[in-house]
Amino acid sequence: MLLPYLARIPGGFHWVKAYLDVGIVGFLLIQLFNAITWGAILLFSTSYKRPSMLLFPSILGFGFSAKWHYLTDLSSDPQASFAFLFIPIHSILYVAIGGVLGLVIDRYLNREERG
Repeated sequence: MLLPYLARIPGGFHWVKAYLDVGIVGFLLIQLFNAITWGAILLFSTSYKRPSMLLFPSILGFGFSAKWHYLTDLSSDPQASFAFLFIPIHSILYVAIGGVLGLVIDRYLNREERG
């Protein structure tokens, strides 16, 4: 929930303030769009036998989101706010890459345990 806001802290208070000046509707909209990334990660969680394998899609998906929330300058262009929608959609690719990687490792470790 706090990822978009925490990712902007290194840019200073004015950088964080750009995300905080949206009111309750804006806050809920940001959370709604971030649910796309959460949903993709939860989808992969159903196929793992080891919970630790969730680190792969989580780090890649949230890392991508954090990077782009930090880099997005809302004051640069009136259409910059569309990033709230496109960042989570694009993060699905990184969640999928991490999810498949975690799935392959999980299956390999399960096969090794069985002998």
